[in-house]
Amino acid sequence: MEAPASELQPLTEEQKEIVRRFGITDEEYARGELAVIFGQERLRRRGEELGSLVQDLLRRLSDRYVLESVLYEGANLRWIVRIGSPKGVRNIAVSRELADDVLDSRLTESMQQLKQRIQDGFRE
Repeated sequence: MEAPASELQPLTEEQKEIVRRFGITDEEYARGELAVIFGQERLRRRGEELGSLVQDLLRRLSDRYVLESVLYEGANLRWIVRIGSPKGVRNIAVSRELADDVLDSRLTESMQQLKQRIQDGFRE
């Protein structure tokens, strides 16, 4: 919200109509849009970082596992890591809380929990 006005994108006619209906300023709306963009970018970076950690774990577990994708399910507050193996593809849920612990602290305990979650995903 402290970004300089020069970083704000001009509003489309549709956005200007929304501004009029809600009685807010063009700048308030544009700042909200910029916040959404920053939030999406942060989420993308965290997904890439989580994917990198999962890839490292997979390499240590077996060369038969391949990370295919990492998706965030905001409504369920979890990440889904899609992993391929000789037995097929598995979608493994990783809670946002665990992912945050792993990404923010890199504590051994959190990394062990992630490793266990991935291993359990192939046993289910």
